[in-house]
Amino acid sequence: MRSVFDVTQLMFLRFLMRLMLKRNMYKEPIKVIEKFRERFISKGYLNDDLSKGPETPKYSIIDSLVSAFESLRYYRNEDDFYLQVAKQWVGDLYSSNHKISSFFVIVYGLILLTVFINQSFITIPGEMMFIGLFVLPLLGFISAIGGRGWKRLMLMSINILVFAYSIIIVA
Repeated sequence: MRSVFDVTQLMFLRFLMRLMLKRNMYKEPIKVIEKFRERFISKGYLNDDLSKGPETPKYSIIDSLVSAFESLRYYRNEDDFYLQVAKQWVGDLYSSNHKISSFFVIVYGLILLTVFINQSFITIPGEMMFIGLFVLPLLGFISAIGGRGWKRLMLMSINILVFAYSIIIVA
């Protein structure tokens, strides 16, 4: 249970760091990345020259940060080194938002399929499906907002259409 909490904290920290970098707030992310560097060296994930250390991180989110340090290690003497590491670490979060939003659309489709098979909203699972028909498109829309490019617009549009379809079904 403790490890799930730690990974969740790291995911949230990564998300907040992306928001700060997006708003050109560089001071806090640089401090956090400096602390991670010290911690990773002490735990053996990184060597002093920022190459991979003898220990392997348990979680992929930590491994991605170690990889960011390792890939940029030749620039470690530059002023914006920690900023570049932070940007590389949070860079793939846009695709994660696309995946999450797509997941909500797929789950919505499955719930909609079960609604048409059952044809009943009276039982408790039916009520749960009823709530899912409205909550999933909203969650999908919120996660699509964090995406980038044409996929973001496409997923936002799909989630709006799915939400409108839910209203039409119920009305």
